[in-house]
Amino acid sequence: MSDALPPWVQALESACSPLVRACRPALAPTFPRGVEALKQIGASIEEFVFREHASEEEERTFVERTGALLALVLIDHVGDGAYVSRNGVSRARLKTRAFFDPFSVIDAALDAEKPQRFLAEVVGKLEAEANDEGPLSRVLWSFENTLAHVRPDLNIEDRFECTIRLQDGTVIDLQRAVEATRDQGMSAVAQATAKLVGMLPGGDGERGVPWSEAKARILPRLVAKDFNPSADKKVHSLFLAPVVGDIALAFVLMYDGKARYVRTDELTSWEVSADAAKEAAVANLAARSANARFAHVDTQEGACIIARSGDGLDSARLLLPGLHDVLAKELGPTVYLAVPHRDTLQACANTSDALKKAFHARAKQDAARAPHRISEKLYILDATGLREDPAT
Repeated sequence: MSDALPPWVQALESACSPLVRACRPALAPTFPRGVEALKQIGASIEEFVFREHASEEEERTFVERTGALLALVLIDHVGDGAYVSRNGVSRARLKTRAFFDPFSVIDAALDAEKPQRFLAEVVGKLEAEANDEGPLSRVLWSFENTLAHVRPDLNIEDRFECTIRLQDGTVIDLQRAVEATRDQGMSAVAQATAKLVGMLPGGDGERGVPWSEAKARILPRLVAKDFNPSADKKVHSLFLAPVVGDIALAFVLMYDGKARYVRTDELTSWEVSADAAKEAAVANLAARSANARFAHVDTQEGACIIARSGDGLDSARLLLPGLHDVLAKELGPTVYLAVPHRDTLQACANTSDALKKAFHARAKQDAARAPHRISEKLYILDATGLREDPAT
């Protein structure tokens, strides 16, 4: 820790190191805390607004440093928090359930008619969120409280903004509940979250889903072959099937606001073979892939293509039957593929050992830090099909 940092910043450095690094050039050892710190931030915003001929780079640097400082001040003020990131999206967290983008706050303050008043209003709202009294945090709190009482068999594995992931792999998006109850009391919040908990798989409120409904909702999801979202033997086992190497196939049913894995007993009850379910799932994926984004990236070693659709289905596009034709037009007849985590599909040409080495290094790095890790290995795709690269 640097002696040039105020002691209270030093105390936050391990939990918020990216923020500390960003604002370090603007910090003096005597920089204040709390209200006085917010006053200084507000004054610096107004001073910058009236600065003439500030360049885009100067504005970017100001937003980065001041946003980082704002986050540190608020985390210090509430006494608990961190800087967190999921799938390339970063937020500051106050206590357990209040998430915000400090850089967007500063950016908006620069455009506000009265920057200091705007900043004060935002801070007031964030304090409410930190105390589980804001539109988002009270929904999160109510959902977690209801889950603990109604479904003690399900544990929360992760929370990020409006999204909660349970230990069994179920993902719940609370955005609609937040918006629907924003101007209502806690009774409406409790009703909305009770409904969501009642819909979770395995509960008393769960209805059996017939194949006629599931066929339109089923999608493939790639996972690691040792994927096990819950060690609880009371939870029905999820359907898993090998794909290639250490990649396995699971199925999810997609609903508004949530997706859940398909259990083995459900597949049996549908009296549908795994192949037939996969065919339906891949067909649904193909229908959702019309606007999939495949970005061409030129590196020093050679050309790569990275799927960046942001819909949580990119890795599963490995299963699309027309994938080879699409990639061959850009990279040649034989390509290397990587699916380090759920939200990406990466490909490179088979043109040099240097390109392959760099491509594999990136796959290993992405897999190591991903919340939905699949594989760090490389796979070969050509006209004959998909196979594991034995060298990796």
